[in-house]
Amino acid sequence: MRLELERMGESESVLEYLLEGPRGTGKSHSLAYLLWKLCQTRKGVRILVIRTARSLLTDTFCKTFEEDVCPGHECIGGGNRVNRHEYVFPMTGSRIVLGGLDDQNRYYGSDWDVIVLEEAVQFAWKEVEPFLGALRNNKLGWHALIYATNPDAPGHWLNKRANDGLVKRFECYHVDNPSLWDMESGWTAKGRQFMGTLARYTGVAHARHVEGKWRGAEGQVWETYDERRHVVERIPEGIIEYRGSIDWGFADTGVLCVWGIDADKRTTLVACWYETEKNLEWWAEKLVEANREFGMTRTVADPSRNDAIDLCNDWLVKSGAHRMVFGADNRRASSQRGDLGGLDLVRWGFQTDRIAFYAGAMRSAVEVKPWTLEIPAYVWLRDARGEVVPDRTDPKCVDHLCDTVRYHMADVWPRRVVASVPPLETYARDPYWGKVLTPEILLRNRLRRERLEDEEGEQ
Repeated sequence: MRLELERMGESESVLEYLLEGPRGTGKSHSLAYLLWKLCQTRKGVRILVIRTARSLLTDTFCKTFEEDVCPGHECIGGGNRVNRHEYVFPMTGSRIVLGGLDDQNRYYGSDWDVIVLEEAVQFAWKEVEPFLGALRNNKLGWHALIYATNPDAPGHWLNKRANDGLVKRFECYHVDNPSLWDMESGWTAKGRQFMGTLARYTGVAHARHVEGKWRGAEGQVWETYDERRHVVERIPEGIIEYRGSIDWGFADTGVLCVWGIDADKRTTLVACWYETEKNLEWWAEKLVEANREFGMTRTVADPSRNDAIDLCNDWLVKSGAHRMVFGADNRRASSQRGDLGGLDLVRWGFQTDRIAFYAGAMRSAVEVKPWTLEIPAYVWLRDARGEVVPDRTDPKCVDHLCDTVRYHMADVWPRRVVASVPPLETYARDPYWGKVLTPEILLRNRLRRERLEDEEGEQ
């Protein structure tokens, strides 16, 4: 990786470079070494290293540069790195300046040879573009705008520019980090420990930070969904009850889902009708058929259509069943709930492996699997400035199945199931035993640790 970076200026036609890869691959170390070598060997070089805020560099780039790349070097000087503004190289007059977008105009008008954007996916293109005009110091014979980052959503402007050939990629892997991987003996002790820790990532986070892939939609609502874990090839054993959920539709897609529930309230989608241009009578007929097959005890539906709910109940009564279709509690199924709203419930369900989709569940003529299409593209609404609007999903998203999932989860998991759930944890699965670390287990472990700490303090 270092050798590739040192050949960066060989092509005058390339100006932008993307240094990408999962966590722990040595991106920061390789980049910091390159900048140190440029300033140590070339005169008058000016390099800018910038993040969205200057303070974010203190424990990332600054720590790596000062402790791992050039500990004790004269460019570091004295004082605390928290207040460090630059690294000056007395022998060459070159310098590395540390900055943040909280003072961005200060740097747009300066002259630079190299500009490095740490965690580049956190920048908007409109914030990056002005830096192109600041690459004009002409001390290297070439200039470079370097993006260093973990992968993000495939539609991110940075990935698009790289795909369009405007940015040259440098891909980093865990075996590029000599502290993790030894060319002769394989994983080091530190490497085995670190990879075991990374194994706890799930869903989109696992793809981005462990596999180094650009995955998921930007601002994804249910980032804990992982197709590899939540789409199953067979219906689990131990189901004790079946329930349904409905989202009405004609021009838009209508959805009828049947869920199998076990004694621990784990729920699996076992049958699904996903159709357009079907009238209410057609949906009522499918509900009757589903009830005959599964014997559902309860069905929750979009509460906006009382006429549709009444029609389905009439058909059920005529078929010899009881009235079992109810309007979903929209307050509980939405995100506006004090304990856990429907959106958070589903996120928690994916994280703790309490939700699954049977791969053969589709019963409709539409040959799609909406859980693999809708859920990864289900994103938060953004305002005119591109900022996420809290607790509001983007109305342009196709979310028909997502709505039925919300209705069902808010109905099947009563408050007492989630009343003591702590904040969502980043990691959901123990990498050695494969045991799901549910919020209940995490809470119990935390209380046990606190009790042991109290006992040790008393002794």
